[in-house]
Amino acid sequence: MGFFAIRLGLPRALRATGVAALCVLSGCTLIQREKGYPGGNVGYVADRQFFAKGHEQRVARYVIAMALIAPLMAETAETPIEAKLSAARLDAMYGRLARLLVAADNCALRQSTNGQIYGTCALESTTAAQTDVSVIAESAYSFETLSLDVSLSLFKATEQITDSLGIRTGVSNVLQANRLDPSKLLQAVIGLRKILPTVMKYYATYRDVAVILGTSVLDSCAGNSDPSCEAVATAYNGLLDRGKPVRGTVAPIEALFDASYARIDEGADWTLDKDHYLGLMYHIERTCFILLQVQQQDAGLNAPEDCRAGQGRGTGANTFYEEIKSR
Repeated sequence: MGFFAIRLGLPRALRATGVAALCVLSGCTLIQREKGYPGGNVGYVADRQFFAKGHEQRVARYVIAMALIAPLMAETAETPIEAKLSAARLDAMYGRLARLLVAADNCALRQSTNGQIYGTCALESTTAAQTDVSVIAESAYSFETLSLDVSLSLFKATEQITDSLGIRTGVSNVLQANRLDPSKLLQAVIGLRKILPTVMKYYATYRDVAVILGTSVLDSCAGNSDPSCEAVATAYNGLLDRGKPVRGTVAPIEALFDASYARIDEGADWTLDKDHYLGLMYHIERTCFILLQVQQQDAGLNAPEDCRAGQGRGTGANTFYEEIKSR
């Protein structure tokens, strides 16, 4: 999954210029992935853990990662200044995701039919404020470049969290966690009593995200009765109609996630609709409110950072929210 793999990407590869140059000369695998795989090496590792077939699914994967990261950002911001920086980081991520959403829709890449892909694209910019250039709009033709901005934001957020939790050894292995399983991220510090509330809050968010993911996959299965869709439906119905737990009972939300993941891993068509995006946003918004409260503990802190949507036009959060509402 995206943010678990960020450390495996370009920043680490280029940490030592000499090593990077040697890789280029020798054709090392990491550089080859950076050159030719969607999303570079980060995209390759993320696809092996949580597959995303196209641009739309890659955006959805970023939003899922952001929703999981957000509560940890709130729990690890101990001072008003740290809270303000975390809120600003979340707002910046919102803004970059909004640009990525717009870009993915403009000149969207589609399967070719008789050599025809699409008609005229809107490449003349009508929203200069949303782009780094003045006359050319962002589109699917700039998706890879824009997605790197999001990847780097997630990398910085993950680095902040692991530093705050004191995960200083074996972090690369921790961040290679399988799929969205939060256990790998926290296993290095799970025995510390002081982070038990953090663990509980994080798993609560994870359970909600798993349900959002499951319902989105089930919606995408509408009219399809193949085995993987039937497995998702069975797991979903089992969650709603579960009995009294006994020894050996399988966790029903985990079962729903596993069935949904198996469907996605097949490369099936799958997407998040507006309600799913808003469901994920709820958890990020909740984090933003907690960060605001921490900032307000310091009466001398000027202009607290509020990363909730609706707090002012032009913010990253509001731009993302307006884009989602229009869908």
